[in-house]
Amino acid sequence: MNLKDFREKFSSKIMRLESSLYVGASGLLTHGKALSVVADNVANFNTPGFKKNRLEFADIFSDSQSKFDAFTSGEGVMSSFVRTIISDGVQEQTNRPLDFLLQGKGFFVVSDGVTNYLTRAGNFAVDKEGFIVTLDGKRLLGFNAAGELIPLNIRQATLDPRATANLTLAMNLDATSPITAFPANPASFNDIAASSSFSFTMEVVDSLGQPRSISVFLAKTAPNTWEARFYADPLSVGQTGAPVLLGNSVLQFSNFGQLISNPQIVLNNIQWQGAAPMNLTINLRGVTQYASGSVVYSQVSDGQTVAEPVQISLGSQGQLSILMSNGSSVNLATLAVGIVPSEELLKRVSNNLFLATDGLEIRNPGLERLGVSFSNGVLERSTVDLAEEFLNIITLQRGFEANSKVITTNQNLVQVALNMVK
Repeated sequence: MNLKDFREKFSSKIMRLESSLYVGASGLLTHGKALSVVADNVANFNTPGFKKNRLEFADIFSDSQSKFDAFTSGEGVMSSFVRTIISDGVQEQTNRPLDFLLQGKGFFVVSDGVTNYLTRAGNFAVDKEGFIVTLDGKRLLGFNAAGELIPLNIRQATLDPRATANLTLAMNLDATSPITAFPANPASFNDIAASSSFSFTMEVVDSLGQPRSISVFLAKTAPNTWEARFYADPLSVGQTGAPVLLGNSVLQFSNFGQLISNPQIVLNNIQWQGAAPMNLTINLRGVTQYASGSVVYSQVSDGQTVAEPVQISLGSQGQLSILMSNGSSVNLATLAVGIVPSEELLKRVSNNLFLATDGLEIRNPGLERLGVSFSNGVLERSTVDLAEEFLNIITLQRGFEANSKVITTNQNLVQVALNMVK
């Protein structure tokens, strides 16, 4: 084959000398992007819930070139996309109630009121309105008792007051107490106390949730016989002057110290100032008369004051409970779990958030088994492994240097070609 025939057949298929410049440049750019991804991983080593990322390399081959042509070559490398690698991070014990941990396949669901986002960063806070929010103010979502998906607000756990209707006493009255009697018309609490054998205060709650006190005085009026009187401060029932008698009863005991009469006392129509009338039933079945000091062992009532949230607790299946200031506990909601078909197709946005790009299911872990578990006082750390990232830096650095050598070599060859015309 002569030179003319060779040129006609192969000239269109031989790469130009400067083509390798662009191949080397693509290598430099792509390795530079990969280094940026590694740098981002290292920067977020201490970011809670952060998931490490990896740049995916892909070769470039012109569609106009035939894959069966032995005289064609690739055109370099490009970055296909940045892959987020989803896995559970190391657990860090923080003992902060608003640090939530989710383990397994799923995400916390938060919302700005328009768009639902996913996150594994459980370092939540409570805003001024009582909502549980992320660092940038997006509200954590959960399911209430009716199964509705709602933003979680700890102030919704406030309990309404409940007036006391029943009170149970457990106490002992000293059988060796001397005989005494109440004055006919006492002018003060001191007058009543001076003639009583034993006294104490019962705490009840009115219809407005306000605690009220009832003073109880007991006098041993005969062997195995006691009189119980119940008084209220006159101001608490809208009066002035002497203590207000709410009711009284005579208690009879057997020779064995057991109460044999009036096991219940009912105080009707107590007119607490500003509140609804109260009818109070006092159960005395736990009252005895033994030759031991008079003492109240316990008072158990069904009243409830207005309670405020004081502490948050998160169950293993996402049940969010609020401990109230009165000692009771309220089940607020169950945390929602976001499930996506492919975690690697999540779109990363700022503040440790993801957007679902191929469908999102928001599920209730309290109604179905999702293979997830929750706890609080624990935080999920970043999945970045510094040793691995430093190894990646070394590898990418070598790739960057190698591609720079290609460009340098090509530059020398071009210079040789230019020197041919001198």
